[in-house]
Amino acid sequence: MEPLSRSWLRPAAFLAAHAFVAQLLGLVVIMPGVGFLQNQRHRIEQGTLALERARSALSRNEVVAALTPEQIEAAANRYVQGDSEGLQNADLLGRLYRAAQEQGVSLKSATPLAPREWNARRLVGARIEFTAPTEQAAGFLAGLEDGAALLFIDQASLSPDAVEGTDALAVVIEIYGVARWTQG
Repeated sequence: MEPLSRSWLRPAAFLAAHAFVAQLLGLVVIMPGVGFLQNQRHRIEQGTLALERARSALSRNEVVAALTPEQIEAAANRYVQGDSEGLQNADLLGRLYRAAQEQGVSLKSATPLAPREWNARRLVGARIEFTAPTEQAAGFLAGLEDGAALLFIDQASLSPDAVEGTDALAVVIEIYGVARWTQG
């Protein structure tokens, strides 16, 4: 056997040294650089999200600042007003009487119901009875739930009026309104 030539040893050592330097360079310079750039990208993304949240808050503040006192009052009137149960019941019954008058409906009776809790909100209720032509009764009932105030019909009983030949309904409903938020 012939001894192996040592001519391959020098280029192999050269390549091994360069590979070692390249790996060392990758570990010392490139990997920390990539980590730094990824950290910067994450910071930019977080900054972009924070900027979007700030823009959203600013636009909400601009909308609120542009509200007129009448609009603020209208929004507050969506809720049943009053600092006590009696005042809240009176406000709810007053709203129901006004809504009935607007539709030409005459209420036979209106009785406050015990308050309820729903989604950590206080609901003030009333049971009302009336007899009215079908069209007026439908308009009144639709106006209660679709109106500006937050009123919800919980139970309803509709039956034809006892008088033959009339297109009227005898209606008994239990309706609840959301009481306004209070400080506390």
